[in-house]
Amino acid sequence: MEELLTGLKLNRKGVLTLVILTGVLLGLVLAVYLVGQRQIFQPKAYESIVQPVIISGSETSLSLKAPQEVQAGQEAAVVVYIHSDSDPSNLFAAKIKFPADLLKVEGFKTDRSFITNWASQSFDNSKGTITLIGGVPSPGVKTQAGEEGIIMAEIIFKAQAAGLVNLTLGDSAIFRNSDNANILTTKREASFESKEE
Repeated sequence: MEELLTGLKLNRKGVLTLVILTGVLLGLVLAVYLVGQRQIFQPKAYESIVQPVIISGSETSLSLKAPQEVQAGQEAAVVVYIHSDSDPSNLFAAKIKFPADLLKVEGFKTDRSFITNWASQSFDNSKGTITLIGGVPSPGVKTQAGEEGIIMAEIIFKAQAAGLVNLTLGDSAIFRNSDNANILTTKREASFESKEE
């Protein structure tokens, strides 16, 4: 009888050890899978950053790229793209308006920007305005039709309340390097939904 009880205790330990080892192994497999799926951990605000603006025809444009939606209380990154397909350009001005009751600007990210000299990176959260003015030395920059736009700046907003957010481009310009003429032909504005938490 004593031998039988001892045998049962050993079997329980063996089963318990097997269950623990199986759990650890499954946990490792799950961890490896999740690390390989890094987009799971990225906020929706970053969806816009990995999808550049690509223009099929030749043009000179200023484009805003925003996420499709953001939760109130969370941040949203809006990217300002430039296309200057017809001529090299050296001075860029983006005047952006946003609904001050729905958004506030937290700041700017310019680490991926092509701009080398900034004249203005300012915002007014009470008026809902942003001014970005910057340039590059001669001979300027020129993009190719059919290729992705180049990043002027990323604006980091924080959603304040639920509603439809419209981002508009006001008195903006792209100046040609050779004669400083404003050659901006197209403005692509953006909108997205700010939803309740």
